[in-house]
Amino acid sequence: MTTDEGTVLVSRPVLAVDPRADAFTALEVMRRNRVRHLPVVDGRTCVGLLTEADVLAALADALPHSAGSLCHSPPPTVPAGAPLGRVAAQIMAGGLDAALVIRDSVLIGMFTCVDVLGQVAQNDNSS
Repeated sequence: MTTDEGTVLVSRPVLAVDPRADAFTALEVMRRNRVRHLPVVDGRTCVGLLTEADVLAALADALPHSAGSLCHSPPPTVPAGAPLGRVAAQIMAGGLDAALVIRDSVLIGMFTCVDVLGQVAQNDNSS
């Protein structure tokens, strides 16, 4: 969802996993909630971003892995209220297909490539 000025709004709750959680637990949270990304949060600090592909690759190794050891750190981030173009650029620069949305140093959401495409389609349909 965007405002009239094209600023991205985050409209969903953020699921997260503790860095000490094992890979199976992280994958189960993803599966249950039908998401492919999980912020890794230690207390109130976001320490990384975990992707479904990272977890599946680790599980294929058949070695124990924690979410903290698998996550991308530091994660790509954007400030709340960032324009869609800045969000897309940060996602691309981060080398992942998502960026975490931060307000006053607090994780408030996540924006994925699917969200960017949805915004582009919505903007195109309203023209």
